[in-house]
Amino acid sequence: EMMRPGLMPRHPRRWGLGWLLLPICLILWLNEIHFNDLDPSSLLPHLLLDNNNSLQEASPAISKLEERARTLQKSLEWLLQPKAEGIILQPHNNQQLPSWTQYVGGSYFALYKQYIDSKISVIRQLRHNARVENQHRRQHSSFLIQHDQHNFPKNLDTREDNVADYCRHRLWEGEFGMELINNVPWAHFKSLDQSRCGRYKEPLVTQGLPGTTYLYYFSDHHATNNKRRSFQYLAMPNPFGQVTVHTERLRRRMPWQPPPYKGFFRNPFLAELFPTTKNRNQTHGQRSLVIVLNKYSREWGGPPINFFSTKLLETLLHYLTVEKEYDVVYKRHTSVQAGDHQEEFMDLGEKEGIRTKFSQHVVLFEDLLATISMKTTTSSNKVRASDEADTANLLLFQLAAHSGKFLTVQGGLPVIASYFGGHNLILAKKGLEIENGDYHYFHKLSNASIFWTDREDEFLQHVKTIL
Repeated sequence: EMMRPGLMPRHPRRWGLGWLLLPICLILWLNEIHFNDLDPSSLLPHLLLDNNNSLQEASPAISKLEERARTLQKSLEWLLQPKAEGIILQPHNNQQLPSWTQYVGGSYFALYKQYIDSKISVIRQLRHNARVENQHRRQHSSFLIQHDQHNFPKNLDTREDNVADYCRHRLWEGEFGMELINNVPWAHFKSLDQSRCGRYKEPLVTQGLPGTTYLYYFSDHHATNNKRRSFQYLAMPNPFGQVTVHTERLRRRMPWQPPPYKGFFRNPFLAELFPTTKNRNQTHGQRSLVIVLNKYSREWGGPPINFFSTKLLETLLHYLTVEKEYDVVYKRHTSVQAGDHQEEFMDLGEKEGIRTKFSQHVVLFEDLLATISMKTTTSSNKVRASDEADTANLLLFQLAAHSGKFLTVQGGLPVIASYFGGHNLILAKKGLEIENGDYHYFHKLSNASIFWTDREDEFLQHVKTIL
């Protein structure tokens, strides 16, 4: 029958079921959004960049964070309004670096570090307040307690039924690349597991070797263990269900979720400076950024195998900076803290030539790192080494978050690059990654596009095709 405007139908029994199901579906949908899929880090743009410097979008339980958010807002204002225009950094033999580097290193890095540290503090405070609120609610509801005791979800892949033990993530002392592939995504999965060590149960406690502080930014508490990396197999159980990460395909429903490094480590100012799609930013005249990650070390007890030769490097850098107008950050490991168990660093002898021939558009990573003053409150060499490793990784992550174009060689370097989306072109002449097909799943670290080859001519041709 026809309905008159503003009136209910003459036969409400035909409509009663629909009106009943609508609010039920709405409640279920809201519950699914707010309690199952919401990552605290997704609230950060609203919490930290609000024009009114308030936290009204979140629960009243986090009102204590307002002062911290205001402090962060002031840091962002200084970051977005640089006071050092015209200053050129001169870290190596009075050599001038490109003008954009002033916003990456030096005093601006200190502001960026404060920005990242504040984001981590807010995430941890959000999770803490959610746990406190949940415990308070559970104390006043015996039904919820009984329900959780009888319907506690168990992860069949880990078999860690004790919540406290499950949320104390194990220390990894093996290769850096394997930590990024197995340990970090596993810990991040636990941080999102609302039934155990998400925001409503036990805090997630992680630990790592020097340089891992920012890898576990999502952790409720991270401790640094000052040991040196050594060869290790994966302890069972683990997400891969085997003693190594070498496999062509990942298992279904494995407890494995890589953290969104690219979004978390973005610098608000650099996001406007560096173009993301075109070679040059039409507003600032700034070129796009390409990151070249190289190594030159003894491998498997023999001479170096997987590396960019000086001849290949010269061809690549000329193509990128002259023909395609990119700016390039070049990094080759020199610090002992950055190495894995098997790496004995050697000198390729390419850096002085790069500084001389490509000084205007190629920046050495160590020259950027030299502009950052290393200050520590203790004289302990171990603490100083840990701080230096964290600073180096944070600087690299800041640059990688604004690049999306990576040239890497076999080892842990392709793993780092694969966390930041875009294109990752890998030269791999030898390694278990090739034998077992590991690179087939590397795109799942950040939806990156992965290409690999063992031939230098094919690698160069693909660089010219993609970039």
